[in-house]
Amino acid sequence: MRRRTIVIAALLASAPGAAQTPLPRIGMLFPQAASGGRHPVEAELAALGYIEGRSAVFERRWADGRFERMPALAEELVRLRCDVIIASTTASALALKRATSSIPIVVLSSGDAVGSGLVESLARPGGNVTGNSFLGPELAVKQIELVRELVPGIGRAAFVANAAMPPEPIFFGQMQEAASRSAIAIEFIDTRRPEEFESSVSKVIASGAQAAIFAPGGYSDRADDRARLLVATAGLRIPSLFFRREFVDSGGLISYGASFAVMNRQAAAYVDRILRGANPAGLPVLQPTVFELVINLGAARRLGIGIPPLLLARADEVIE
Repeated sequence: MRRRTIVIAALLASAPGAAQTPLPRIGMLFPQAASGGRHPVEAELAALGYIEGRSAVFERRWADGRFERMPALAEELVRLRCDVIIASTTASALALKRATSSIPIVVLSSGDAVGSGLVESLARPGGNVTGNSFLGPELAVKQIELVRELVPGIGRAAFVANAAMPPEPIFFGQMQEAASRSAIAIEFIDTRRPEEFESSVSKVIASGAQAAIFAPGGYSDRADDRARLLVATAGLRIPSLFFRREFVDSGGLISYGASFAVMNRQAAAYVDRILRGANPAGLPVLQPTVFELVINLGAARRLGIGIPPLLLARADEVIE
């Protein structure tokens, strides 16, 4: 019914002699353009009736991996008087929050939303920001447990992440705490752009790490960036873990994390609710309730890495 109402309203607004009703203006601020220039959240919005040019106007801005561009892009979206703005990461959400305290902001995947200052609390955000949160101490503990299972007796690991993205250094601190309890030393390898993948992998090798954990980094939405990272890691003869299953679908070894497809759907639903009058201050920040463990056995064979049977039995999906 909601989808039909949106489309009918758009058709009536375009009829000859009809009073022109402004279409909702949806802003988007991302670190990188998604493959094909369209982010998956747009498909979820379309399913709710928000069709570009017919029932909504989309204003897309991306920083091309240059996080210093975020504040200017955020201010540009504010000047366009968007009705709601989607931020894909904590970094883009922080830039938008500094630019406006009135336009609602929906975050696709934030890290520590409270610790980074995005919201007052997860249950009651209290301002103009809400959305999803997917990083946290529990996920850090689980990542360390996985490397221990893959490499019994492991003493050193590497965490490849983007230090310019606020949640990743915070998450590294949580991972350090979990690793120290298992007598594992873990090194942070700062990687801010896809052009740095090859040198970062060289640093992983030089560090003597026995396993590497690759954070989302703001470049996970582009298929060509994912492929470039996987090519760079092909020379690693140690387990590589990812937070998103898309890497494993493309040939990576193992992933454990929340479903980004679900978070896109939830974010689109929040955009819809806000455009219908909901106050973001009263929409709780959503945390994942289901985490996916995906293992690629073909990648394991290519790398000569054995996967423990108990770990395989727990996998949500095994790719042959």
